[in-house]
Amino acid sequence: MTAWERGTRLAFDWRQVSFPRDMKTRVEVTFEAVADETRVIVRHYGWTALPRDQAAHHGFPDTITQQRVADWWRRSLSALGARD
Repeated sequence: MTAWERGTRLAFDWRQVSFPRDMKTRVEVTFEAVADETRVIVRHYGWTALPRDQAAHHGFPDTITQQRVADWWRRSLSALGARD
């Protein structure tokens, strides 16, 4: 964990299993009260710094890789929100 501001912000380094040890991306999660709910915003940085031949790209250009990562986060957060 690189940052923790209780109820406001969480940040951490993230690396896919296929990344070399010195390669990582950064995730920042912010929490915002909206009426009786909480808006969760996830920003995942560092994908464009990965080498083009890195397996995480799956052969896609940066914009497609970023969209696929965003979709993964949406599905993950949706699944988490569906849990009781």
